[in-house]
Amino acid sequence: MKKIFLLIFIVLAFGCIKPIELSSIVENEPTLVVDALLTNELKHHVVKLSKAIPLDSTIIIKETNAQIKIMNNNNVVYNFSEGEEGVYLSDDLFKAEKGKKYTLEIVTSDGTRYTSTEEEIYGFNTIDQIEIKKENNKFNEEVLAIHVKSDGTNNENAQYYRYKFEETYKIIAPYWSAEMFDKTKLPQFVIVPNTEFDKICYGSNQSKEIILKEATLLNEKSIEFSIYNLKEDNFKIAHRYSTLVKQYVQSPGAYAYNTKIVRNATSQSIFTQSQPGALTGNISSDKKVIGYFEVSSVSEKRMFFNHSDFFEYSQYTFSYPSVCEIPYAPPVANNGSAISLLERLKGDWIFHSYIDPGAPPYKIVRKDCGDCKKYGSVNKPNFWIE
Repeated sequence: MKKIFLLIFIVLAFGCIKPIELSSIVENEPTLVVDALLTNELKHHVVKLSKAIPLDSTIIIKETNAQIKIMNNNNVVYNFSEGEEGVYLSDDLFKAEKGKKYTLEIVTSDGTRYTSTEEEIYGFNTIDQIEIKKENNKFNEEVLAIHVKSDGTNNENAQYYRYKFEETYKIIAPYWSAEMFDKTKLPQFVIVPNTEFDKICYGSNQSKEIILKEATLLNEKSIEFSIYNLKEDNFKIAHRYSTLVKQYVQSPGAYAYNTKIVRNATSQSIFTQSQPGALTGNISSDKKVIGYFEVSSVSEKRMFFNHSDFFEYSQYTFSYPSVCEIPYAPPVANNGSAISLLERLKGDWIFHSYIDPGAPPYKIVRKDCGDCKKYGSVNKPNFWIE
């Protein structure tokens, strides 16, 4: 299975200028994999390079010591320098501008040159609103669907869209305690104020799937797309949830390329010799290359909501990724039939509560049920609002 997952990863992320049967990637020489997106955001842009490798290996090879530059049609050159292995960052802040064309050029450490076609921003559109709607999914389960809406005021030559999102969510450890055992005093069970385990954390994930949408009519200005959904029992929305949605306006070529990647991956035709059409990108070389140098405009918007905004109290209000129990633990094993408190504390258990203050029997809980740090960071994000 690891072999299949590695090929899926490569195919979902990248493409090539001349048709490549994916079976040849693993039978012959390594293939350069290029991840390059230039947007109209003023920032240090990133190009990532790696190599497709034989399926009997689980190692991802980073392409290091390459020379990378992006040039526009006014002969302005933006150079990139390698930071982490295989990750190249532009030396200067810059952004793609309307009406200018851009070319990506890569020279690898062995002297091989890779060049993209000229690309430019194809269109613009602004996210006006993110709306949450209760809907039923294909399994007839009630979900919260995340809708992106635009009234069309800023729509300019935009028909093809790709979406990415970054979700951030509040996590509350359901069995956090204000007290804990002083581990330095063990095997004596001394209760002290809790200074080690945290009650509130913030988790974060970035979307990984390719989310593509197309406006059905060429003259369609206002758009509304549902881009992903969340079930009521998803622990991420148990308390407070935020999503930052990014909307990329793609060129017809970039959209067609990504659409073919999705279709091939979902049909599993990429694993057969009779693959219905090879992937064609916009990067060329004498050697094999997978990738599409994309130039896109981008719009983003963030929104927040609470579980209580959409659902009444339910068992899911305190949903948590771990199944939590709170057993009593005797200080000493009872004729070998019970695990002693000391043995549990040496494992993954912590203090929860007691019946009589400061005295046994004690209730205990697994650490991740009383300490949220396994699932997120205790640092509240700068953008977070309650």
